[in-house]
Amino acid sequence: MSKKCPHCGSYNTESKVSGNIGYGLVQGVRYAAAGAAYVAGGLVHHAAGHIAGHNVLHSTEDWGDDIDRHHCCNCGRDFK
Repeated sequence: MSKKCPHCGSYNTESKVSGNIGYGLVQGVRYAAAGAAYVAGGLVHHAAGHIAGHNVLHSTEDWGDDIDRHHCCNCGRDFK
């Protein structure tokens, strides 16, 4: 399904491969950091590992939001 362009209102849009790859890499780093926090906290106590991993995921949930993942074929602009 095409996403509506916020600039011109056209539905003639396409997904950007480079934007999706970049977003995927950022999300991978985010989950790797949460996993490392889980393991490090788990050395102290199981509950501490769970809390640490959850806090890392919660504090990084806006990572990658600025990456443009769509392109409008009508006006030529990139958007989220």
